[in-house]
Amino acid sequence: QDKHTLYRTNTMGSDQPGGSSMPARPPQEPAQLDNMDLPALFWDTVPENADSHPDWAGLEALRLECTPEERAETFKANGNSKLQVAVKAGNKAYLRDAVDLYTKGLMEDCGDAKLNSVLLSNRAHVESLLGNWRKALEDAQRSKNLDPTNIKAYF
Repeated sequence: QDKHTLYRTNTMGSDQPGGSSMPARPPQEPAQLDNMDLPALFWDTVPENADSHPDWAGLEALRLECTPEERAETFKANGNSKLQVAVKAGNKAYLRDAVDLYTKGLMEDCGDAKLNSVLLSNRAHVESLLGNWRKALEDAQRSKNLDPTNIKAYF
């Protein structure tokens, strides 16, 4: 044995080089945190009693400061950014993120037919890049029905 192996043997408390005389401890389960133990920004799901949490009230107040049109525009801009990143990186995960963002924009029910048409045509474009042809066609047709002047709906 060289001096390094001998040193390890003596400091580890075992007869075997690099070994240990202590039995291995079983892995411990991570502690489960309730959503209410975390700041509202980090919740996985919104609990039923969320209204009583001050963080949630603050987030809701911020959300309601914007009109549905402004929120839909924000989702559209974020979706466009994800699409650009996805095309440059060649990563389909970013394309799925873009679809989710366009969908969230549509869920705002903003009432602006032109904006909803653009969100639908953008989502149709991304769905076609993902190879989801039926979804792309459905979104394109809905986009065209909302705004026949939206040229992107025809592609």
